[in-house]
Amino acid sequence: MADPWSKFFWSDWEADQGLRLCSLSAQGLWMRMLCVCARHDPKGYLAINGHPLTVDAIARLAGVAETEAGSLLEELERNGVFSRNRSGCIFSRRMVRDEKRSQEGRKHKKRGLSQAYDMKGENDDTSRVATRGPSPHIPEARSQSISVAKATSWPFADFWDKWPNKVSKANAEKAWARLSEQDKADAIGKLGPWFAWWRAAFPTASPIHAATYLNQRRWRDEISAVPRAVEVHGNSSEQDKKRARWKSIASQ
Repeated sequence: MADPWSKFFWSDWEADQGLRLCSLSAQGLWMRMLCVCARHDPKGYLAINGHPLTVDAIARLAGVAETEAGSLLEELERNGVFSRNRSGCIFSRRMVRDEKRSQEGRKHKKRGLSQAYDMKGENDDTSRVATRGPSPHIPEARSQSISVAKATSWPFADFWDKWPNKVSKANAEKAWARLSEQDKADAIGKLGPWFAWWRAAFPTASPIHAATYLNQRRWRDEISAVPRAVEVHGNSSEQDKKRARWKSIASQ
């Protein structure tokens, strides 16, 4: 079923130089032809029930003589107003292009809704499994889930309390929400050793932001080797204060 309405860009109609070169009669005929194109399936082709319109059919629809309709069609085609496919059927380039984009948009929307429905189903399944509780008769499963289960008892507030450089809290909280439960466990569990390594490796560096630590999974750094510290000229008391903040958290 054809759409009862469609978008029409008046500025594009006015900006079509080829159409403006045509006579007013030819422009009016083209508008009548567009009405037929808009109702055809696929949209944009000058056909009825799948049959391309001939000159005499166009003349009857427009209410003009066949000779006049033929002359106006030649004028429109000469100025590049419409195109023809391999079968000779007249079509509107703009209408065909817009219909193709519309179909692609509907496909993407349908695919997105389907994916959202599948994700909802997976989340529902996960929530139902979670309500069953642990399975004590499977010791392997219990041992593998210890670190993850522990991470679920660590909200963002626990991580933030241990972090010394308390800036960009909102960004850090967003990064924390994107972590898996295992990463949350590691982010907190390896916080002290990582800070100790950072303080030894970069004693004069400014503390990194919590969001950077979380987004880059810095607790996975290779901390066995400590690079040579770079000497920084400046206020030693300020450097001491920075080192003190990092030392306090590393010792926790």
